[in-house]
Amino acid sequence: MSFSHRVGSFAEWVNARLREGDRDALANWQTAPDAKRNHPTPEHFQPLLVAMGAGGSAATQLHHSVEHGVLAMDVYQFA
Repeated sequence: MSFSHRVGSFAEWVNARLREGDRDALANWQTAPDAKRNHPTPEHFQPLLVAMGAGGSAATQLHHSVEHGVLAMDVYQFA
C-alpha cells in the first residue's frame, strides 16, 4: 500500500465525517482507516476537534492537497 493511499483514506474519512457533522465518529478518530499511520500521537489532530466544537456545525472543506505524498494539507470552515 502506498503512502499516498494511506493519507488519502484517512483524509477522505475525516472529510466525510466533518461534512456529516458526525462528532461521535470524529471523537473516536483513532478507529478511522490508517489513523495511527497518519497520526501516531494525537496532538496534531486534536486542534481539529477543538475547531469543530467551537464552530458548532458541519464543516465545509476549503482546500485539500497532499505534500510530498505523505502530508495532507486540508482546510475546513465551521460556521
